[in-house]
Amino acid sequence: MVTRILSLLLLLNLSGWAQAQSIQASISYKQFMQGEKVLVETYIKIPSSSVKYKAVEGGFQAEINASYFFEDTESNTVHCGNKLKIVSPIEKVASVSKDILFKDQCLISTGNFNLFIELQDAVKMDEKVTSAIPVQIKSFSNEENFSDFLFIHKLEQANAEHMFFKAGYNMTPIIPNGDYFFDDHIQEFTSYFELYNIAQDGNKYYLDINILNLEDRSPVEGLNYKKVVKPGVNNSIAHTFDISQLESGNFLYSVLLKNKQNEVLGGKEELFQNFNSNRIKKYDMADFTTEKYMIKKYRLDSVVILNQYLYAMGYSKNANEALIYTNAVGNEDLQQKQNIFFAYWNETNASNPEKPFMDFKILFDYANSKFGNQVLAGYKSDRGRILIKYGMPDDVEANEWDTETHPYQIWQYYEFKNQRNIIFVFYDPGSGGSYSLAHSNALSEKTLPEWQKLLSRNKDGSINEDNFGSRFQNNRIINQGSHHPLEE
Repeated sequence: MVTRILSLLLLLNLSGWAQAQSIQASISYKQFMQGEKVLVETYIKIPSSSVKYKAVEGGFQAEINASYFFEDTESNTVHCGNKLKIVSPIEKVASVSKDILFKDQCLISTGNFNLFIELQDAVKMDEKVTSAIPVQIKSFSNEENFSDFLFIHKLEQANAEHMFFKAGYNMTPIIPNGDYFFDDHIQEFTSYFELYNIAQDGNKYYLDINILNLEDRSPVEGLNYKKVVKPGVNNSIAHTFDISQLESGNFLYSVLLKNKQNEVLGGKEELFQNFNSNRIKKYDMADFTTEKYMIKKYRLDSVVILNQYLYAMGYSKNANEALIYTNAVGNEDLQQKQNIFFAYWNETNASNPEKPFMDFKILFDYANSKFGNQVLAGYKSDRGRILIKYGMPDDVEANEWDTETHPYQIWQYYEFKNQRNIIFVFYDPGSGGSYSLAHSNALSEKTLPEWQKLLSRNKDGSINEDNFGSRFQNNRIINQGSHHPLEE
């Protein structure tokens, strides 16, 4: 049987933006332990300026049709999700500059999933917005002490349960568009997290919570907190930091679990950026640059990590230009590697080189997690190379179980640069999960007009069109005609 897999827009840093026409949404999720399963909270933030408000009794209101679900990447089984309608508070005027916030919860087992989101402005009833985020649901084993960090605007006691109710408090989340960014509107923030699996062995344990400067990991004076924790129970921790006097810059929210001997037993960190118009940090530009910030954040002082990125960056270049990156991998000079790395991303976006690198890194990490094996890293595989170079495919047909064909996948891109309707055919002759590129109609890629015969398990190479999904005839037509109609 051929299964159809719809590949959607990938969001940045496990959160990001989904766009179609006017509606926008920022989406993130947090994980907490609940019994033997994981409680996943999904957060959605919709700028009111991106939706239409309708007249209702008492004012104006927006409505958004929303649905989400977690799908297991191995079995394509839906594990949990919800279909719902998000309704904004009633406003006095139709033109509003507030965010519409929403949270939903579901219980799920550990594993690798895709979080699918679908949104639609229910007032305008325009095109639906669809997005997908690769999600790894972690196991809270005896060695895992921390839930995810939840940053909230203000800690308020609540007498009744509601959408943002947790542990007896109203916890309205700060929903980021990528990394957390706090501007002048946020003078303080509260961090909430849960602590698990503290042994009841008669010893004392405590938390050491600090705000650290990203550049040198030095603690920010006055922004630290210590708390004794209770062994044998799950601890809910909430603490507010006043950041009204915190300088502009990049920081780490750091939590360490220690014993009474001051030995570190575990820890967790979260990056955030702060902008304070009254406290802009004065520093020597020669000492604090975008390059140095990225080197620390992405560990670009590691030859191993830098070599992997350089290798994959060469995918977007022609054969001659790709040699620059291949040679850089073989060069032992770390400084030269970094120079080539930053020249590439500065050429892509001189004003913000981190942004295109983040987009690249999401694809790179996805390829490593999905397509690698003990012999070959995912970014070096055929599917990894195509993913990193061309992005997420618009559609995928996958056939893994048919007795007359080897397992195969057909990736389709509706548009890439000046090419339209390009396909990549991958097949796994050994049925071991190692897919090789058999054919493509894209420029400068491997072409095999009779690729269907290569996929056949029959000794005579005979093929049954029913085994090749709904796109079999279309692929054959493309192969016999012009590869790129725009260039005719």
